[in-house]
Parts: sequence; structure tokens; C-alpha cells
Amino acid sequence: MSSVDDLRSTLEAHAHRVDDPGASPRVVAVHERVRGLRRRRRTAAGALAAVVLAAGVGLAALGPVGGGDGPEPAGGPRTVGGQEVPGAVMVLGREYELAETVAVSSADGRVRVPLPPSEGWRVVSLAASDLDGGVATLVYAQDGVARVLGDGSVQPPTPLGPVTTELTVRLEDLGPEAQVGLAIYEPTGTVPGGVVGPDMMTAFRGEVAGEDLLGAAFSRDGAAEVSLPLDLPRRQVVRISTYCTSSVSGGWVNVDLDGRSAFLRGPCDDDGVLDLPSGWVSMSDGIARGEHTLRVYLTRGSDGPEVDDPLAVLGVGAYPEPATTTVDGASVDEVVEHDGRRWRLASAMTATEDGEPVARRVETEEGPVLVGYTWDGGTVGLEAQSGRRRSDDVASSLSSSARGGSSIAGQLLAGDTYDVRLYEDRGRPFEGSILLYRPVA
Repeated sequence: MSSVDDLRSTLEAHAHRVDDPGASPRVVAVHERVRGLRRRRRTAAGALAAVVLAAGVGLAALGPVGGGDGPEPAGGPRTVGGQEVPGAVMVLGREYELAETVAVSSADGRVRVPLPPSEGWRVVSLAASDLDGGVATLVYAQDGVARVLGDGSVQPPTPLGPVTTELTVRLEDLGPEAQVGLAIYEPTGTVPGGVVGPDMMTAFRGEVAGEDLLGAAFSRDGAAEVSLPLDLPRRQVVRISTYCTSSVSGGWVNVDLDGRSAFLRGPCDDDGVLDLPSGWVSMSDGIARGEHTLRVYLTRGSDGPEVDDPLAVLGVGAYPEPATTTVDGASVDEVVEHDGRRWRLASAMTATEDGEPVARRVETEEGPVLVGYTWDGGTVGLEAQSGRRRSDDVASSLSSSARGGSSIAGQLLAGDTYDVRLYEDRGRPFEGSILLYRPVA
């Protein structure tokens, strides 16, 4: 399965198998953006490690917390890039502890920052001071993810995939007293309110987009299935997330609700995914009030028999649907998570006139903007052209659906002006809007 749209088609093809009155057979929401982003970044970051140092690119060295005197007790603040950074941070429901600091050269240009390998996700904060009108930008897997302007600041932590072995910091027009650095945090294993898997790393978070986990479970003792009881106080839309790793080739993940098939998620392929939910499925009319049981199990292919695999690990988690609004007929989440932060929908702009796309200007002088879009059908993408430099452009993957929908494209960095437009892959007429999200303080 190559895309969310393939998954949507599969779900719809199997929707006739649902006849429980508590669950609608119309699967209307499939969310895979986070998983896709992570896989893309893991691949790109791994490729970066093999790139030979180019001319004009500096190299920064990691240092232990506390410098030459060795590590200090966890929890206390440290000074990085002339700024005080905390000894521990919480990022999207996980706790991280300061492990490394990096002093980045203040000369203009690109500075490579090598990282030691890690078994789990890390987070990194960009810190800078005395920039004197200059700009420091953190680049991860070729995407700008954080920027410091003005007198300086400490940027919120950004998650890094397990195979990340290099970052880049881009420096422009810095003052003579400028200081720039990175604070790198390792996970402590603490996931407040969450449910941790048998590897003690993979976990369903206790809260997602402001909504508390309804329940989660992982398979145990080599069982290739897992069940989760739910007791709902009212009929509600529930977002169901699954997890699966297996030694069996061609295994597919199936989900039953109260003993009857609810949906077929697709291939069992979550190796390396530690932060859950990495995707979800929901049903339009929700699930009825009362007690229910979700069962997740493995089959050989989409229509084959159940598979026994003592090495398989399956998981299931359930979350309430967060607040949504409607933009041009499409359901849009009011709060989303991206680049380790929460973002709240601030506004929407019409992006087409008489079926043809028109460019809209987005200013980010007041801070970064997360940009998304809605469309009413077809195969649509978003592109945002930076006024500063081409490398800060944003281009989404294509989204395809006959009914349309909504999607998140990426972050527009602070201190810039972007020309943003939608496009239809085959040039066909469509209607759509651009969604603008601002960081939640």
C-alpha cells in the first residue's frame, strides 16, 4: 500500500462487513500523516550521514552536559547558545532529559552537527543570542524546523528519528557577539498517562491534541492478537490507532468491533515507530454508548486466514475525536500536532477562483505558521515559495480523493513571506482553501 488514499479505498471496500448498530460502515477519516513524515525523515536523515562534507560547510562537535566538569544532576538548567535551557522537557506526552550540548560556530554558512546513533527518538532545541539582526535556522532531513531571529531565543524541542546522525544549522548575517547552540535530549521512558509496549519504548501517549486516551493495550506472551475493552458514556466518534510488527511476510492488520469486522488497516509494517498514535481510523456515526471490545489481529494478506506469530507485537489505542470545524465542507481538526508542537487553526483562505488555483501571500513575521489545505476532489498538493531562499520552500505530497478532504503540508518558518498555492496534479478544476495554524503557547 503506497498511500493514505490506497488505505482509504481498502477500508471502503471492506466497510460492507460492518453491520453493528454501534459503528457506522462509512469509514470517513484516515490519518497517516505522522507516520509518513517520520518514515520520510528517517530515510532522508540516514542518507545524509553518507554525504561527504562539502566546501564551505562547517562541522560542530558534541559536548557532554556540563562541559569539561562532566554531567551535572538532571533537571537543572544549562546555558546553551547564551540562553538558559531546561534540564528536562515534556514533548507531546513524553519526558526527555538533557544529554548533550553543541556549540555552533558563529560564522555565516552551514554547520554540520554529527550525532551519535540512538535507539529511540530524541528531541533538540535551537538556542541563540546576540544575533544582531541575523538568523539561525535548524535544518532536519532537508526541512527547516526551527528558526531564531532578533535578539535570540530558545526554540521548542523538535523530535529526531532514531537513525538521525546529522543535523545542519544555517547561519546568516550574525553579529560579532552571536552565540548559537543546540540542546539535545534523550527519552527517560516516562510517558505520563500512556500505555507502554513490551519493548518499554513504543507507547500510546496519554493525551493527543488535548484529548485523553480512552484505553490502549499491547499483545503479550507471543499472542498475534490483542483486545481492548471500551466503556463509552455516550455515542461518540472514536479514533482507533493500531500498531503491528511481525516476522511473517505479508501480514495484514485487521480490527473487529464487538466480534464483527470494523476495518482492515493494511500491512503490518510499524517497525521503528515508537510514538503512537502514528495514524488512526474513525467512523462517521461514532460508536454507541456502552461497553464494547476492539480486537486487533493478524491475517495472511487482506483476505487470508489468521496468522500465528510468536514474535508479533500488536497494539490498539482509542482516543476521542478532538474539536473539529468545517471549512468548505471538509472536516478540519482545530488542534493538530506537527514538529513536536501543538498548533491551533487560526484562519483559512480561499485558494481557488472559478475552479482555478490562485496564490495567497502568508507573512510569518510574528512567528511560524503551519499550513494545510482542503479540497473538494481530485489529486491536489500545496507548494509555498519562500521570499528568503529556495531551500525554505515547502511542498506537500499529493492527496487524492474523489470526495476531497483536508491535509497538513508543513511549517512556514518565522521571519519570512511565502507565496502559497494549491494545484491539481492533472490541471483539472477544483475548489480548495489554505489552512493556517499558529503554535499553541
